[in-house]
Amino acid sequence: MKRHLAVMIMVALAIMVPVSTMAMSHGDHSGHGSSSMSMKSDGHAGHGGNMDMEHQGSSMSGGHGSDGMQMIGEQTEAGVKATAKIMVYTADKAEMVNASHHLMVFFTDATSGAKLSQGKVAVKVKGGHGDAKPVELMAMGDGFGADLRVEPGHYTFEVGTKLADGAKRSFEYQYMVK
Repeated sequence: MKRHLAVMIMVALAIMVPVSTMAMSHGDHSGHGSSSMSMKSDGHAGHGGNMDMEHQGSSMSGGHGSDGMQMIGEQTEAGVKATAKIMVYTADKAEMVNASHHLMVFFTDATSGAKLSQGKVAVKVKGGHGDAKPVELMAMGDGFGADLRVEPGHYTFEVGTKLADGAKRSFEYQYMVK
């Protein structure tokens, strides 16, 4: 339990520092770090699992999003909309937490938009240099998150859930690390 608390505190600090730095230097948007990102879709709007994201460099996220996270996709299954976001850690932060990325998944009721933050969530990372064992995503604020270590390559994040309604759902997202 103490380890989970320590991880949550480190994640909160990791998010707060870049956001406060961005707020203080909000005037010019020309220098968003050394990373470049591009997204491409295969035309299946609303099916985040069919989106690829390419990442180069090692900044937090190239300045995308006010929370330092970049959306990698949205999917809806059995009345639940899942939005996946990822943050790329700086080299210093990555060394400190022994991870290269932080994945967050947010769930809402597809009809009402109500946030769903109770239940169990895990991700299985496939690709790169082989498939990893499932990693439990911890409840964090309005979503679920975990630190991941991924090397350059193409990955599939298979997110499995058993939310408060007891129904099992799965969502799939594609991610490319260059």
